[in-house]
Amino acid sequence: MLALGSLARELDKEKQQEVLSEVAAARRKPAGLTEAISESLRQMLHQSLSANEVREWLEKEGFDLSEYSQPLATISVTLGRLAKSRRVKATRKGRNVTHQWIGD
Repeated sequence: MLALGSLARELDKEKQQEVLSEVAAARRKPAGLTEAISESLRQMLHQSLSANEVREWLEKEGFDLSEYSQPLATISVTLGRLAKSRRVKATRKGRNVTHQWIGD
């Protein structure tokens, strides 16, 4: 990102502003991933979902995951944090882990 910002200085003012705006936008992740994941689990209150199933739910609901270089890994880490906070119950079956909402 720093290199892109430096290279933008070589462009004309209009193009420079456009590139710098894109760089700034790329630095920010959209707010609300944790909330969106929590909502997916709340809506499936009596079911356990895998990280992949949560990703599918988010995509179906229109949540933009394109900002994340590895969306499934990000979802898995977020689910792990929710489990540590005891808002989600994580259940391991062999190599598979599913998550179920248990509350705030």
